[in-house]
Amino acid sequence: DECDPQDVGLTQAGVDSIWQTVQALYQSGTQTGIQLSIRRHGKRILNRSIGHASGNAPKDSPDTTKTPLYPHTPVCLFSASKAITAILVHKLVEQGLLKLDDLVCDYIPEYAQNGKSETTLSHVLSHRAGIPFFKVDKPDPALLLQWDWMIEQLCAAKPQFPHNKTQAYHALTGGFVVGEVMRRATGMELRDLMDLYFRKPLNFRYFNYGLDEGDLSR
Repeated sequence: DECDPQDVGLTQAGVDSIWQTVQALYQSGTQTGIQLSIRRHGKRILNRSIGHASGNAPKDSPDTTKTPLYPHTPVCLFSASKAITAILVHKLVEQGLLKLDDLVCDYIPEYAQNGKSETTLSHVLSHRAGIPFFKVDKPDPALLLQWDWMIEQLCAAKPQFPHNKTQAYHALTGGFVVGEVMRRATGMELRDLMDLYFRKPLNFRYFNYGLDEGDLSR
């Protein structure tokens, strides 16, 4: 379902060059599989994959059954979901619903606790909000599924790095803060915003936060 590159102002040689770079990356042995989908002016110029969805990891034996990776194979993006959330924030900025310099506490008043009143949306997106982590008596990954509890903890948290000047990777915190800002600014849940602006208009099946249980085996 790839279009003629000339239909969107590109050359076949240019598109081939992009794919050759992907092939070279795969042949380096650092990736078990790569998917690539590129659109220009709404038309798909590249929609390809290379490698395997399973069975090709460094510790897999040569006898391990290998499952090919297809363009439609669902893949967990892990921390790259932060980039997806950032794109959604910028979409709301484009729609005039948010500004990157808006204060977080303008939308979440209780976030102003413990010296966080000057933190902006931009600070959170650039990992300068000073709350890369917070202490939990009994750490449990299941707590990440308790959205309201997470927001309460982040609002009460004291910044490890005040004044929004120090950059530190907000691995498990930043997404909740900007997600709650979007939630309060629009009155919509993140999955619904994703459906509205990206998943449905682009006809994406899996582009979302989480996966339907029926698709986990894939």
